[in-house]
Amino acid sequence: MRRRIIVIAGISTVAVAIVVTAAWFFFVLQTQRAIIQWAEIQRENGVDITWQDLRFTGYPLRIDVQIGTPQMIVRQRNRRVIWEPSLLTFKLSSITPHVIDFVSPGAHDLQFASDNAAWSAVIEAETLEGQAKFPPDGYQRIEQLVGQFAGVRVTPFAWVDPVTIEQGNFEATLRAATPIDPDAVHPRGNSFEFALAARDIGLPKDLLDGYALAALGPLISEFSTEVLVKGELAIGSADIDTLTAWRDGGGTVEITSIELQWGPLRITADGTLALDGDLQPVGSFATRIAGLQQFISAMETGGVLSPSDAAIARITLAVLTRPAEDGGPNRAEIPITLQSRILRLGPVALIELPPIVWE
Repeated sequence: MRRRIIVIAGISTVAVAIVVTAAWFFFVLQTQRAIIQWAEIQRENGVDITWQDLRFTGYPLRIDVQIGTPQMIVRQRNRRVIWEPSLLTFKLSSITPHVIDFVSPGAHDLQFASDNAAWSAVIEAETLEGQAKFPPDGYQRIEQLVGQFAGVRVTPFAWVDPVTIEQGNFEATLRAATPIDPDAVHPRGNSFEFALAARDIGLPKDLLDGYALAALGPLISEFSTEVLVKGELAIGSADIDTLTAWRDGGGTVEITSIELQWGPLRITADGTLALDGDLQPVGSFATRIAGLQQFISAMETGGVLSPSDAAIARITLAVLTRPAEDGGPNRAEIPITLQSRILRLGPVALIELPPIVWE
């Protein structure tokens, strides 16, 4: 009797193993077909996605897809964007089929080219991982993308030294349809939401030499921002027709928060950007800055400001400074506006920006 039980248990174990193995290979086959079908759909939308090979691991509980030598080319009229990561792995589970984990450390080549400009950079990351969430009705588009990164080096073309980022995280949400509220200031809700936070951002010294910002030092301790695109806008299409329709429909970019800690400076800001009749950006920001006194002293010590100019700056600062409502250090409240391509700090014109030529 005991021997029979052992034999039955052994046969049952083998049977379960065969079923699990067959199910896993079936899931692999379905996944491979889904990837190929998804790439074909993207190609119809002007996005070419290619790879050298696909490797499947993770047996028996999940499927890990390692994509060898992947490349993505986005073509839109006279523009082209190329992304080439050195390693890209997706992790899938039948329990949560519409949530796909991704891991992509190593080098990422990024290139942008148009009829009028070209730009490229190499982005290296010790850690880059996160999740892509798809809607229940399919995998035609990504609904939400969240991730974390660490040990990042960004080296634009022709730069000797990179921008470094110790760690950070991001979250992007793209909506298929924007909700409509006729009683709201913006009848159409958010079509795109983006949040980014990063710590210990190192800037090349050559980038700061000769500028007043050199007095702050090469390390930005913290930076974060939250951006909402109001109104219906196809994020991937930045051409005249789509931007005009978005502007005429009351579309705006709401920057709900910007926080920056750089040397003695503590900056918080929020504001709105839109497009004028010539599709040039216009906007206004409420900016609150603490630590300007120390910044002025650092510029005076470094010879960026003369003693007389530093004295004038301190007088001006005293007029603008207000006590912080949260009990923190006093801060200067300075409005920043962008109108007719002129960026103004209060009433002072800082710089005239070149026009943006949309294609």
